[in-house]
Amino acid sequence: ARHEYRPSDALPAGFLAAGSPPTGKSIDIVLADGSLARPGEVGQIRVTGDCFSDGYLGLPDQTDARFTTDAGRLRYWTGDLGRIDAHGLLHLVGRVDDAVKIRGYQVEPAEVEGALRAVPGVTDAFVTSRSTDTGAELVAFYAGGPGDDTAVRRALRQSLPEWMVPTVITALPAIP
Repeated sequence: ARHEYRPSDALPAGFLAAGSPPTGKSIDIVLADGSLARPGEVGQIRVTGDCFSDGYLGLPDQTDARFTTDAGRLRYWTGDLGRIDAHGLLHLVGRVDDAVKIRGYQVEPAEVEGALRAVPGVTDAFVTSRSTDTGAELVAFYAGGPGDDTAVRRALRQSLPEWMVPTVITALPAIP
């Protein structure tokens, strides 16, 4: 079940609780060594249940890494870091990979890098995020290509949704 906060509610200090597992699913926090975390310890969130997606369309390696079974039970490794507090509530605290939230959407910088490398003439690319007063934003650097940041932005808008187009796009002689 999700944990709901209304605009009139006073927010607690620290991380906000995301909620507790829905009926038919369990949530474990798994440490880097594969052991289960104790309450309050941070690790990767693993959801176990009877019904999940079949995986990621066209991405068999990611499907194999994230969707597993154990004793006939389906498990999904979310890639999120979290902890369960003493009351059994889940708190999200980050990611184990490079994914970032941009305007509420999860973005893999490597996917944006791939789109940048597909721009004619671009030979290399690096995409990262930075925090601003209004949230995270993407920043991209590229080598090669037309040397015109506006043309690169226009090309990215043809292949990516607007929220995945980096706020800052900069040409470099080479990616260090």
